[in-house]
Amino acid sequence: MRELWHRLEHWLDQNVPEIIATLNPGASLQEIEEIQHILGVRLPDDYVASCLIHNGQNQELPSLIPSGFRGSIGGALLALGVTNDSSFHTVLSEWTVRKTVYDDDMYDEGGRLSEGVKDVWWVPSWIPITSNGAGDGDHLDLDPGKGGRWGQVITFVHDDYDDRVVQAPSFRTWFEQIVEGLEQGTIVNDEEYGLISRE
Repeated sequence: MRELWHRLEHWLDQNVPEIIATLNPGASLQEIEEIQHILGVRLPDDYVASCLIHNGQNQELPSLIPSGFRGSIGGALLALGVTNDSSFHTVLSEWTVRKTVYDDDMYDEGGRLSEGVKDVWWVPSWIPITSNGAGDGDHLDLDPGKGGRWGQVITFVHDDYDDRVVQAPSFRTWFEQIVEGLEQGTIVNDEEYGLISRE
């Protein structure tokens, strides 16, 4: 993950240096342990390695994750949120909001057939890693459906059951696809919309 972050930081420094200023320092091992305890999951090693380098972003804009790339909603890379250092959306705050809705049974099961992803609105083992600020984002799927893979990255749109796309089989692959997209020019910086996919 360190090599991928180095490549990403190099591209950002040359193209959108203001994003670099939004990146938090790495999380501590204590923070990693605490968030896993709160969420009741073991986070994938590649995601943990990334958090140890940069614990997400400290503000919503400019966002790091491009919209429209392989089904991504786009948005900011979320900090874990176990320390009270930001009022911005975090993994913990986004997960807590969804968990409240889930516990209140406000959503029924879905009705779609999506290979690899469970046919539900949300489950507590879907861990938000990005946010567009409107309740949508990319999630780590730690409870995949038939044919899915533990740790895959999926799209979550809070008001659309059909939009549960498997973007990548792992966090590392997902992150690498973003870095390569930037380097190859399939992801570009738009003055109005920020990082977007040419797709």
